[in-house]
Amino acid sequence: MNPDTTLASPSNRWHLLRCLAVAVCMVLPITTSALAKEKITWGVPHAAPNQIVDGPDKGQGIRDQIQLLLQERLVRFEHQTVVATFPRIQNEMKRGDLWCFVGSPRSPALEEFAAFSIPAQVSLPRRIIVKRKDLARFAAFGALSMEALLADGSMQTSYGRGVSFGPGIETLLTKFQPRVHADDTDALRMLLAGRIDYLYVFPVFAVYTAKQLGHEGELVGLPFAEMTDAVLGRVMCPNSELGRQVIREVDIILKEARPKARYRQIMELWQDEEGVREIRRLYDTKFLIAE
Repeated sequence: MNPDTTLASPSNRWHLLRCLAVAVCMVLPITTSALAKEKITWGVPHAAPNQIVDGPDKGQGIRDQIQLLLQERLVRFEHQTVVATFPRIQNEMKRGDLWCFVGSPRSPALEEFAAFSIPAQVSLPRRIIVKRKDLARFAAFGALSMEALLADGSMQTSYGRGVSFGPGIETLLTKFQPRVHADDTDALRMLLAGRIDYLYVFPVFAVYTAKQLGHEGELVGLPFAEMTDAVLGRVMCPNSELGRQVIREVDIILKEARPKARYRQIMELWQDEEGVREIRRLYDTKFLIAE
């Protein structure tokens, strides 16, 4: 029998096609899996003007713009953004899912389950926020201190429930027990309305929110004795092999991007004139040299 004739018969050709189809089906999932990109889920809480999740300024927050820059360069990953509270973001990381967050300070508690990049953001520390027209009242204290203000029964304040202020401030809050609020924006409304006398929040938040509420320029941030240093925020991902790999790539991107004009401009977003001056001072003297 002619082998060429046997091979060319319709039944044999059909058998060969079936074998080829089976082989392709076996290889295709492996190939597709190998080519599929890992996906980073970026958790974004309501935290204007760091993260602005709605309204006309949506996506224009400081951390929003850092995240955008990273996504542009982390091309081997797919990216999705999910609006979520910080506790949820932490829980997703604890499960080992590839969730990342821009702007968290490093702490021993977070390092139990998260890996951190070099600094990605420099922020001015929380200050005592007062109405500009009330400056004379606070000048009467001389060298301002949080302890003196809390001890003065004529000065009313409120602080955020569940917010970490650091051990020094938290000791004072425990000692004097001022009122507590659930939402900083609501508390800022209380300050503007004269129902409280001062707040302890980040100045960039006060500047941005006052402007949104139609009170631009009416608030001022005061330094005080117990004030902490500038805050260095980092990119935070799960402390897994893949999470650490993302952080290594983020570090490479940040080292290249941070000295450039685009990144400097991101740090100055939503600051008032004093805030811009302070950020520029801290940028080279603290931010770029910190590890």
